[in-house]
Amino acid sequence: MPYADKGRSAEYYKEYYHANRDHRKQQQNARRAKLREQAFDVLGRTCVRCGFSDVRALQFDHINGGGGKERRELNDTHRYYKSIIEAGATKFQVLCANCNWIKRIEEDNGK
Repeated sequence: MPYADKGRSAEYYKEYYHANRDHRKQQQNARRAKLREQAFDVLGRTCVRCGFSDVRALQFDHINGGGGKERRELNDTHRYYKSIIEAGATKFQVLCANCNWIKRIEEDNGK
């Protein structure tokens, strides 16, 4: 929410927030898509295991595991994508959905 202007009440901002919900949602989706594209620019747009390249099924994978925990701690998709962009290939890789599940199963069976 923007900084409260002394001339405007909290009620004004509450009404504005609800009246512009769809517009704000579109803006959030556009920012999220842009960050996702930037993450693909950093890591590449193909699965590192099989070479699959349809971005609709590509996922960002933590090389050493712990992705679920990090996503829960960040609790924000924008911050998560920014962490991928900052860390790059030292911490993340691109896998297709199938290879990501196969990796998860292989790691679980190895424990």
